[in-house]
Amino acid sequence: MEKTIDFAELQELKEQFNLINDKLENQEIINDYLMKESIKNKMSYFDKLYRFRLITSIIAMPIVYLLSKLDPRIPIEFVLFIGEFAIVNLIFDVKCYEILSPKNIIQIDMVTAVENILRFRKLRNMLKKIVWGITTIMLVWLVAIFSDYKWEWEYMVMGLMWISTLVYAELKYNRKVNTTLDETLDIIDKLKSEK
Repeated sequence: MEKTIDFAELQELKEQFNLINDKLENQEIINDYLMKESIKNKMSYFDKLYRFRLITSIIAMPIVYLLSKLDPRIPIEFVLFIGEFAIVNLIFDVKCYEILSPKNIIQIDMVTAVENILRFRKLRNMLKKIVWGITTIMLVWLVAIFSDYKWEWEYMVMGLMWISTLVYAELKYNRKVNTTLDETLDIIDKLKSEK
């Protein structure tokens, strides 16, 4: 009699264990799904950012060209320089976007996703240095053009205001990009540790 009771208790414990195990597996699937959705949401920022930079790169040249027609002090060399810069910047943006591949990041394995994020960050940092160098040259050149190469203080103050505004916007943009990348890496790390 005692053996049948033990067997019945063991059977009941086994059923409870299977029930708890099923719940845990479902919980892991839900957590995995939620984390992947979170990564997808984080990467949507880069889709928006890419579209914005694509549009601004495309419209930069016509706007500068129109400005050069409105103000004859702006030489055609300056317009061509900005056009070339916009094209090079666009090529780098496309390359960075292809490396990160934000739309496909949840379909690839997590190790490759981390590698892509780190490659994206490295290329972006290199691009940032190049862009800042060229932007500084363009702003100094523009201030020189408007001041007729006399370096009047009004134009120098205006140039400093432009640079300050650009530096502020760039720092804010970089903070958002780096925060988004760090949060994505944390989520990927959690996904990897659960498996």
